Amino acid sequence: MYLAGGAAALLHLGLVLFYPTDRRKVKKVFSSTAEWVSKEGPAGALSLAQKIPEGEKLFADPCELEAEAYRLSQSFTPRELAQLAAGARTRFDTLELKFYDLEVWFPEDGKAEATVTLRLEGRSSGGESLSETHEMDCILLEQEARSRFARISLVEVLNK
Repeated sequence: MYLAGGAAALLHLGLVLFYPTDRRKVKKVFSSTAEWVSKEGPAGALSLAQKIPEGEKLFADPCELEAEAYRLSQSFTPRELAQLAAGARTRFDTLELKFYDLEVWFPEDGKAEATVTLRLEGRSSGGESLSETHEMDCILLEQEARSRFARISLVEVLNK
């Protein structure tokens, strides 16, 4: 009797801790994005080719990107965004993306809105340092059982 009760309690705890809630799915997109963008040293063409399909999984089709600092406001396919980011990534020997202060709300089923602070630091292949902090507002949609960015808006906070 105690064994059955203990097993039921462990099953319940496992479901509570590991069941992919909407909030966890959204957090996963941000952690996957940080991992996808970051790099610790120069990378070759094979590494770049492997990164593009990984990046495509992060974005809805289409995904709207707005970045006032770069005078950019355009819709992209997931492939276009992944190629754009991978190409920019090649100009850096090291790159680290971190997200802070994530706030998420769910205005309707299958849709999340989030605000987060991002910090991007790195060193270019030419030795120049990069250190940028932005506020990022986004809309994420549930597609194929995962959250994907449908709209990303970067607002410049601080440039060093």
